[in-house]
Amino acid sequence: MDRSLDNLRLDIHNSLDSLRLDLHNGERSFNFNTDLLIAKRTEKENELEILAVSLYETKSEINKLVKKNSGASGKIHGHPFYNYDQTKFTIKKFSNFEKRETPGKKHSHRITLIRKKDLVIDQTVESYPIVMLPKEEAEHLQTIVFEYVRDNIVSPLFPDVRIPQVLAGELFISIEEAEVILKNVNDGVVKTENEIMTAEMLLMYYQWVDYLVQELAKRNRLQHLEVIACPRDLIAYEIIINETEIREIVSRGLIAGWIKISKTSKLTKRYDGFDTYMPDYASTFKQRIESISVAQHHYGVIREQTTKYLKRLGRVPISVQLDAIEAGLKSLKKQKRVNIVGEPGVGKTYIMSSTAFLDSLYSQKTMKLLVMSPDHLVESAWQRETEETLKEAVYHHINSVTDIMKYEQQGLLLDEKPRVFILPQNSAKSGYATMPMVRWETHLLPIENQPNKYKSQKVFVCPHCGDIQKRRIKNTDTDPNATKFIYVPVPYDHYATERYNNRKCNTCQTILWGTTNKEAISYKEFASGEAKESPFVYTSLGFFPRDLKALRRLIEDTRKKYDEKPTKTKKAQLSGLRAAELQMNGTTKEKKQVSPHKVPIADYIFKNLKNVFTHLIIDEVHEIQNSASARTQAAGKLIASVPKVITGTGTLMNGYAKSLFFTFFMLFPEKMKKAGFEIGDVEKFQVAFGVTEKRYRITSDKKRTTIAPKLKPGISPIIFPMFLQSTSVFITLDDLETALPAIETEVVEVEPSQELLKGKQELELAVAAATKGDVKLFKALMPLLYSYLDMPTIQREIKDEDGNLVHLTKVIANEDDRKINALKSIVKKEVVQNQNRVIVYTYYTNDGINDYIKEKLEEEGYRVTVLNKNTEHSISCDGTLKKVPKNKREEYIKAEVKQGTEVLITNPELVKTGTNLIDFAPIVRYQMDYQVYTERQARGRTRRIGQTKQCTIYYLYYKQSFQEDITKLMATKIVASEAIEGKMDSRGLDAITNSRTPEEELAKKFFETMGLTHNKKPE
Repeated sequence: MDRSLDNLRLDIHNSLDSLRLDLHNGERSFNFNTDLLIAKRTEKENELEILAVSLYETKSEINKLVKKNSGASGKIHGHPFYNYDQTKFTIKKFSNFEKRETPGKKHSHRITLIRKKDLVIDQTVESYPIVMLPKEEAEHLQTIVFEYVRDNIVSPLFPDVRIPQVLAGELFISIEEAEVILKNVNDGVVKTENEIMTAEMLLMYYQWVDYLVQELAKRNRLQHLEVIACPRDLIAYEIIINETEIREIVSRGLIAGWIKISKTSKLTKRYDGFDTYMPDYASTFKQRIESISVAQHHYGVIREQTTKYLKRLGRVPISVQLDAIEAGLKSLKKQKRVNIVGEPGVGKTYIMSSTAFLDSLYSQKTMKLLVMSPDHLVESAWQRETEETLKEAVYHHINSVTDIMKYEQQGLLLDEKPRVFILPQNSAKSGYATMPMVRWETHLLPIENQPNKYKSQKVFVCPHCGDIQKRRIKNTDTDPNATKFIYVPVPYDHYATERYNNRKCNTCQTILWGTTNKEAISYKEFASGEAKESPFVYTSLGFFPRDLKALRRLIEDTRKKYDEKPTKTKKAQLSGLRAAELQMNGTTKEKKQVSPHKVPIADYIFKNLKNVFTHLIIDEVHEIQNSASARTQAAGKLIASVPKVITGTGTLMNGYAKSLFFTFFMLFPEKMKKAGFEIGDVEKFQVAFGVTEKRYRITSDKKRTTIAPKLKPGISPIIFPMFLQSTSVFITLDDLETALPAIETEVVEVEPSQELLKGKQELELAVAAATKGDVKLFKALMPLLYSYLDMPTIQREIKDEDGNLVHLTKVIANEDDRKINALKSIVKKEVVQNQNRVIVYTYYTNDGINDYIKEKLEEEGYRVTVLNKNTEHSISCDGTLKKVPKNKREEYIKAEVKQGTEVLITNPELVKTGTNLIDFAPIVRYQMDYQVYTERQARGRTRRIGQTKQCTIYYLYYKQSFQEDITKLMATKIVASEAIEGKMDSRGLDAITNSRTPEEELAKKFFETMGLTHNKKPE
């Protein structure tokens, strides 16, 4: 009997050797031997998703199949018992699999792919770990499932007291004693008090195991997997784990008394639910959090050597700044990176520069510090900081590659003198113009589903390897055996602008963009004397191949899309394409690129000066979040060129999780890859840590089709222990409470006059009629709803999309301007009574609001300065006009203070970063925008270290108006933004999970007020 069973197993094993798996990854087909295949049923009939598989082939062949962002599908042949001819097997994405490589028995290489267990414990999504164990060990399945659940949630479950270390902690005894007690209990010896307690806790542990696993099974959360092929008898399950559901299960069990907790004083205690259970289990919960998140620095723990080094700084830090510096030093030592997140006014510049200098002392290397700074902070912040704080260092400016080469020749990069090299952001990124180098050629392509038939088609081809450039799209073929994705040639406008997804050849990785040289000519042109036309035409939309037929096809496609769903974006694109057509057919003159022809400084450092600078500081790092921008690419090259990097920001994120992605990836690529992300996975990151709205369109035949998802503000708190706690130093003004004056917030509501109220109501009715509940149309009219109340003396127009006039606003004389009167009262109180200088923030400045406020305040005898953007004249308190460059704004304001100015009127965008305005104390928000970055940065311009006067922020608005709506909404959004940085309360939790954008919030409230349906159309 046993011999027959052994022979049967041998026959099965031999049969598995001939099992074949055919896969297609969208580009080509592959055929592999396999002896391990575990899969699960999908919602589609006759389809199985592969969760674990072994493949036998050459290493190069397997690597061609396994591409990071691709999947595959296919069939198996030769199974000894079952016919899978009608079954489709799929692999969704190879990047979701862990790869294990071993030598093959019969073939040269064996690779085993097993779907990864999520390394990111995210309480907001479900986790799907896989349990596999031999059938002879099936009796341990429940315990294994229970422990898998524990490992995939943050909330604590009953401790595994079978482990001596855990039992020792529960009974407050040594591990050795716990080992003896467990042995006695397992042998049936239960005499001492600790042995009795251990027996009771083991009983309760298994009660938890039985209860939780049975509840999961009832809810179909234990899904049996099909073991199609395996060298040994296995059983496999997928566990669907949802943190919220686990808490609900635990609550039910506690309330019913089916499970208890381990505290011996509470063995018989019954609980009303999870919230009453948590306080008794707080220590276990704390241990669980600490097990996945360990702080690198504890407040007040300063090394003696750090204290000694402080004497070499020009200024001694206050205690909180010292903690931030020490935490930064520890992070640089461990991972060569640190991110300083500090509110405006906490001294980020001081902390970052001091951290770099002290780290150089610890490393016993001469500091060569490279600072990438916003242009307007080069002199006002960084040069001043170098002079005051790093008294041993000398500062230098880098504005071109010539400057660096000069410093190289002078030996300044290698001498023994500490030096700071300050590089403006715009100088770092500025470089030569580029254009596509791909070829636009005619090729014969096979016709789908028609063997041996081909069609002629223009395609983009790599100039190096000659391969056609393709992109992956969703397969619309309804055949159940068809692959989910297919690869097709990229479209005609693919190389209009340089992006991450068109920079390199898909096959040979050759860079497909090259330098534009206006002066150079080819040898053929030189020999023939005839100028050759460029293969690309440069237009307002970017580059297009010189192919009128292809361009006209694109114009027609765009026109049809616009006719189906008119939008401003499509209208602008259509206009740009038609202009390009006129350029291409010679009707209008071709455009020329406007760009400097010089080597970008970041490129030069990356290629020639790697590891020459000891430290890199990137100030206002939140400004490098767009991967396609030249600024971000320059920062990435500098980060790759300097061994130690310090970044700083006053506002870490803008409310969307994806705003952190590229910053994280540039600074901590290993951490991001460990968590399962690749450089192009920004949307995957948003889904994992943010809020994404899934959207569908119902077709005329009642079928639901998926359309592009929409991003929403919001972020998972788990991002903090996963990515921020070990990499970032957080410091707030609250931490500096003893070193800063008090800050007060005062809301000033103004009743509009009857005449203004009537004009407001007429305008609102006109906006309601024009928008008809459409959020996009409403966004365009938001500025009008706000600014009309402040400047009703100017007549405004509302036009429809075709340019037809639909409304003129009511013109009102300004004799009874109640808001300006409220401002006068505030200025009088602060300037006359409190002897303060006042800042007035405006936002909608195109209608002359700054000049209007200046005029009204000067009528009262105040000296007023208006700071405008650098392309417009600013107005001095003595009446003179002057255009003020970005990097001279702080200097200009200080000069105005010396001249006796009492009020500064400006747009907060102009002073939101780095500008020190402690000569002023109160801030009046006369107008409010809805940018969280700007608001949080600008409100901290006056309350900074060195300020001695009380800082009051006045929010001034008309009651029951759009101005009130924006002010109250921004108060909520600011709380949400602060929440991820540690300022968490119930309001922050509510706000951080709110899924609407500020514009949508305002639109929703407006439409509800006007009795309209909120019509949020898909984009």
